[in-house]
Amino acid sequence: KFGLLWILFILIIIFGRFLFFKSNYSTAGNPSSSPIYSFSHQKYLLKTHYPNLYSSLIMNSEKDAPVIPNLLGIDSLKASDGSPGVSTQMDPQGVTRSENYLLVSAYSRDHAYNSVIIVIHATTGDYLKTVILPSTAHVGGITYDDKSQNIWISTASGEGAGEVSSITYETFNSYDFSKSKTAISFDQSIDLGNITQSSFLTYYDGSLFIGFFEKTGDGVLTRYDINSDGTMDVDYSSQLTLADGESLAKPENIYPIDNKIQGMTIYDNVIIISKSYGSANSELQLFKFTDLSNINLDRKADATIAAPPYMEQISTYNDSAYLVFESGAPHYRTNSGIVKVDRVLELDLKNLVSTIQ
Repeated sequence: KFGLLWILFILIIIFGRFLFFKSNYSTAGNPSSSPIYSFSHQKYLLKTHYPNLYSSLIMNSEKDAPVIPNLLGIDSLKASDGSPGVSTQMDPQGVTRSENYLLVSAYSRDHAYNSVIIVIHATTGDYLKTVILPSTAHVGGITYDDKSQNIWISTASGEGAGEVSSITYETFNSYDFSKSKTAISFDQSIDLGNITQSSFLTYYDGSLFIGFFEKTGDGVLTRYDINSDGTMDVDYSSQLTLADGESLAKPENIYPIDNKIQGMTIYDNVIIISKSYGSANSELQLFKFTDLSNINLDRKADATIAAPPYMEQISTYNDSAYLVFESGAPHYRTNSGIVKVDRVLELDLKNLVSTIQ
């Protein structure tokens, strides 16, 4: 009897570890995905430590929170000679949703490999392909212009100055690294001046909102219109000088924002900001507005929701918002002192903004 009880105890421990702790199963279509936590335990941690965030999350099944695939080893090109290789230092930064895809941008922390876009099926959560970018930039933001069908990405020039670049949806769909073994080509690369690289961006109602991250002082948010042909309307003849002496191609609007801003998006009459830096809890900050030409983001938010550390971009699609964290990257995933997230989280926006409407 004593021996049977020991066997039962050991079986419970093994089963509990499988259910609640680290899981190494592979999701369909993601043969090299290795989640940090099982789906059940990820939900448990978010519900326990971040109940206000969890109340707006859509996590009915695995496909509602797909694991970012291949984070332990992603196909790319070596920055040194352009030959194919596998980066084990990719760090997720941006996320956006198109009609068919979830797109996650990532850069190689050691800068030894080109940055990438990881393509996930929007409804099944399956891994589809990896798009290799012609750049080692931080790619802190990615957004989809559904009107012109362009994918816009935060990039940097060879001299480290701020840029945004775009890829047409047609070019993106036809790209196949397994056949070409080359990087995709940008269709546009827009020089924003001698300001440091663009940090995040979002498309909304015919405009690109481009933000510049600052660790201590106020950051900067700008708005540039998108022309009817899908090109960005930049006044190169007019340069705006910022307080720190950097110059910027004149935007339609410029807004001061707080420091440590990693992303922003717009839904209905609410601007949602992702604020995060280091291992402290992140914040979703919600700001109501009535006129996008006259918004104030350098004030106390109308609502603030705590989130796990290392939250990066937030983006919207219809009535959902998508969040991506860099804590699933190899550099952070061994940190036992934080709740890590290596999945794309989906939020019910109607639920999220209802508290301030």
